[in-house]
Amino acid sequence: MASLSYEVIRVDTKGYDAVDLIEYVMDAVERHKVTNGLIYLFTRSRGVFLLFIEYESELLRDLEDFMARLREAGLRGSLVEGLFSKNIIVPVLDGDTALGVFKHPVLVDVSGEPGSKEVLLLVESY
Repeated sequence: MASLSYEVIRVDTKGYDAVDLIEYVMDAVERHKVTNGLIYLFTRSRGVFLLFIEYESELLRDLEDFMARLREAGLRGSLVEGLFSKNIIVPVLDGDTALGVFKHPVLVDVSGEPGSKEVLLLVESY
């Protein structure tokens, strides 16, 4: 029998920032005792997007360079919405995320507005 629960998490950003969300996901898997299921992440915060990235220094540097170019060009959230998604899904198999060794869910903020951003985290457990 499937169960569904949710929570809203708040992530502090600098306005042009990338924040690793893996700890939030792993914490939800543990707290909700998910053996097999899905973790849905969604944000409706303006200028904030979600993506998967190999969380290693060179790729993070590339992402930061890309974000710096967006900032220099004066591009904000609504102009780059076609590049990023507002939601991602993390599969959970045998109590662990099925993302691979280095893949992490990441919040990308290009809003230009520092502060707390909202992410809806839905837990579906089977």
